[in-house]
Amino acid sequence: MRIRDAFQTAAAPAAVLGLSVCMAWRLFRLIDRYSVNVLFLDQWDLYGSFFQNAGIWRLFTQQHGPHRMGVGLLMCRLIAAMTAWDTRAEAFATGGVMCAALLAALALRRRLFGRWAWSDVALPLIFLTPMQWEIYILTSNPSHGAIPLLLLMFYALSWTCPRPAFRYPLILLFTFLATFTGFGMFLGAVSPAMLLLDCCLVMRRRQPGGMALPLITLAGSIVSAAFFFHGYVFNPALSDFRFPDPSWHLYAQCAALALAKALGFPGGGFVSTTVGWSAVLGGAWVIFKRAKLWLDAQAGGRHRDIITAGLVGFSLLFAANLAVGRLCLGVCAGQPSRYLPLLMPFSLGLYFQLLCASPSRLRTMSLWALVALLASAGLPISRDDREGIREGWTGKSAWVEAYRRTEDIAAADRIADFRIYPKPEATGLKAKLDYLKARRLNLYKAPAPAAGANASRSKERK
Repeated sequence: MRIRDAFQTAAAPAAVLGLSVCMAWRLFRLIDRYSVNVLFLDQWDLYGSFFQNAGIWRLFTQQHGPHRMGVGLLMCRLIAAMTAWDTRAEAFATGGVMCAALLAALALRRRLFGRWAWSDVALPLIFLTPMQWEIYILTSNPSHGAIPLLLLMFYALSWTCPRPAFRYPLILLFTFLATFTGFGMFLGAVSPAMLLLDCCLVMRRRQPGGMALPLITLAGSIVSAAFFFHGYVFNPALSDFRFPDPSWHLYAQCAALALAKALGFPGGGFVSTTVGWSAVLGGAWVIFKRAKLWLDAQAGGRHRDIITAGLVGFSLLFAANLAVGRLCLGVCAGQPSRYLPLLMPFSLGLYFQLLCASPSRLRTMSLWALVALLASAGLPISRDDREGIREGWTGKSAWVEAYRRTEDIAAADRIADFRIYPKPEATGLKAKLDYLKARRLNLYKAPAPAAGANASRSKERK
């Protein structure tokens, strides 16, 4: 009996960790096969500060589009210095960040709900899905989504710290770092709301001397958000951006479809629309329900309530931002894979919500239905994703080969039928390429791949 009990106790964690290892191995194998060592699109602009040897604070506060770069650009600078600006190494590092975010989420689940269960296989399915292939294969930019996701997981873990003297400083630290790192900036709005609920709970409990740290942390989070706007320039990053958009009535639809894609339902059809709207309404209900339970003094203000509400609220706020910023490109414009890391907190919060329910047959069925949904999205690689991965690898490889042979950007664009940057003059692409060549950096670090090898490898992978 003891052996069987021990097996049952160890089997679920083993399954979760085993699936995590398998999916991480597949992820790094994908990166190794299809990432190319050449700066691409936004990277030529992001690395502009590297060409100028900018200092740490300038890198941290650098703005790109609507957000700042924060911790992610500092990580990129360190990797560039260690690897001769190897963007393949940056792609591997981004994969490592996502694995670290998964480990943090597993630790968070353990602290909130106790020992792991079989249904926790949902977590690696959420964090290591191949649907987010763009952040590894196309344009690696850890500041955009990967690092903010990791900081959000650390932020959530901070709430579980039992000692207020450690809990509140950590909450404030990760609020500041996330606010300045990519689209983690939305934590600058979510965190003050969570801290305000915390202050209300402390007041209801009438804890002597208990208000000081929560109030100081709340004030600090507001100051952090205000400091973000010092020197900030509104930049929607799209020339066609308009607010309100002429199709403003589709804002909610665009946000709903972004959430549907995160749950494995791309496109704008009936099924995707139904799933998306269910996610929006369900997410709003989760926030209301968990916030109400948090404020219930008799329930004790369990951290699982405030954390679940915060995770769901973060992704809903980001989805709303996607709708406002990208509706001009179409109602499905919030579905590119690079946005998935910032929608993952919604899936995690939804899973936590199901775990919060009282054990019952309905709860078990709901958990496994969610696992099945995530598995259908996170285990196979869809045909569209495979085509995108191959096109990105083939185009980059062909362009590198053509440019190293001709030293002419226009000729390389024509030969490869692929552009490494849409308007080379706007970013001074030729001067930057000459800089890389003189110092043997990035695409000049290693010999260019042969054309025959490119063709054979592409056919083999197809």
